[in-house]
Amino acid sequence: MIKLSKLVRSDVPKMMAWGKHYDPRFFHYNFDLSTENGFELWYRSKRKIFLRRIYKVENEENKMVGFITIKNINWATRVAEMGIVFDPNELSKGYGTEGMKVIFKEFFEVMKMNRLYLRVAAFNQRAYRSYIKAGFRVYKKQNDPFENQQMNQVINQQFDGFHMEGDVLYTDYIYMDVDKERYFKGNL
Repeated sequence: MIKLSKLVRSDVPKMMAWGKHYDPRFFHYNFDLSTENGFELWYRSKRKIFLRRIYKVENEENKMVGFITIKNINWATRVAEMGIVFDPNELSKGYGTEGMKVIFKEFFEVMKMNRLYLRVAAFNQRAYRSYIKAGFRVYKKQNDPFENQQMNQVINQQFDGFHMEGDVLYTDYIYMDVDKERYFKGNL
């Protein structure tokens, strides 16, 4: 059983113990900060109180295994976007799917929101399956700039599903959502 609670500044150094992704398509999910100043800058960048809420995910042993962000909150239309990051050592253990179900409760019942969106790279089938299992549904697919342009030449040469337009690397993304109607009907 996982637990979610608001991420606080003292949680940030715990991520230094996380494993690393060795696939260059996931390098931007590695937590590579090592100084107190770096921790503080990262935390401040994530903590935009009115537009974002960030929750740590702890496993049954109270170990922080990931975090889930509700971002780009639009209070007028009651919609937001979700981001999710987990320790690579803790993937495929069901924490993400379980965490999303807890986030739904927070999002729809406490925050009183209408719709939660996310975007997943088409090549990330592990995450895609987790989102489907949690209750998200696909509403469009689109070719967009890849979220990490630092390794674009390497990724483009090593992996299918990418292409370059000028200096910009593109890949396919799947856009998904879940709404309050499906949540409250118990269809998740």
